[in-house]
Amino acid sequence: MARLEYVQLLSEAVLGAIDILAISLQLSMGGVGFFCAQIHLPLAKGD
Repeated sequence: MARLEYVQLLSEAVLGAIDILAISLQLSMGGVGFFCAQIHLPLAKGD
């Protein structure tokens, strides 16, 4: 019984970690997109 609880706890921890990774990935992708937009904006005006 204790082993089942341990597995449930572990799976919840893994799912939580995946959620955190997904959110941080989305945030970093948004940051990269914003950074690229900032770089491309002056280049577009230059043309």
